Amino acid sequence: IVDHPAGVVGQYQLFAQAAIEHFSQDGLPLVVLGHSLGGRSALVGACHLGNRVLRGIVAVAPAPLYTNRRLRWLVQEEIFLPKILKIMGNLPEKMIVKQFVDAYKRSGFARPQLANDAVIRRYARFITRERVIIYASIFRKLIAELHASAEVKNLPFPVVLIWGAQDTFVPIAAATPYRESLPRVEFHILQLCGHAVQHEETAAVAAAVAGLLR
Repeated sequence: IVDHPAGVVGQYQLFAQAAIEHFSQDGLPLVVLGHSLGGRSALVGACHLGNRVLRGIVAVAPAPLYTNRRLRWLVQEEIFLPKILKIMGNLPEKMIVKQFVDAYKRSGFARPQLANDAVIRRYARFITRERVIIYASIFRKLIAELHASAEVKNLPFPVVLIWGAQDTFVPIAAATPYRESLPRVEFHILQLCGHAVQHEETAAVAAAVAGLLR
């Protein structure tokens, strides 16, 4: 919800907290797996949960703890979003879907030609002209909110960070604040991966989860 009092980021964190609390109720060992903004939300949200049955968190290319000044300026000064929306407004909807799918394949996959067709089709189902406008509004708020204070230094659980070496959506440099702040962290770089590591190297992500459950 764009205008929710908790903000865009806050809603993700509240959802992550609620999910962890729900699945903790039966007392079984629990590992949380989050990707991109979901990874960041799990890490920040779990800081407020105390020492439950959580065995750890696997965060796959989590969204940055903080956004850089240039990106915030580009978004806040309306440098490129209005231009994108204007261009999209003049394109047939099939072309809009194609543009977004192509961008997703380039940023998400180190080898776009090998991207799973089923994954791409599911992604494409969410793209319409109306949703592009909504996504632009959410993105504008999201960038501003990611600059707000987010602390993970008191997280009591082990964390495995996994990044694709060829991630152009959330570059590896975004890992540095996490690695400097998290008290118990492993860091893995997978060379032939983009942003969608869980799709390109599913076995590596599954192994990280299994390792925390041992």
